[in-house]
Amino acid sequence: MKKNRSEDLKNNRCIFLMFTLLLISPNVFAYLDPGTGAMIVQAVIAMFIGAGIFFNHMKFKILDFYKAILKKIKGKDEKEEQIEEKQEK
Repeated sequence: MKKNRSEDLKNNRCIFLMFTLLLISPNVFAYLDPGTGAMIVQAVIAMFIGAGIFFNHMKFKILDFYKAILKKIKGKDEKEEQIEEKQEK
């Protein structure tokens, strides 16, 4: 079922309005105990470590890809040199 553009804009406006109302809400008297703060810090640290591991893994995947390409190019160069040596003899 395909929505038209006006329905999408209406939904986007509703979502924007909800987030705006949440951000400008009056003072909220909530208690964050030390355990909650520690949990938030732990989640942030885990997020950074996870991102670091992900990007490190992607770095090695990209390096392996380029090494394979260079290996193929180098292999072709070596084959051409061998062919030239045979032709000279």
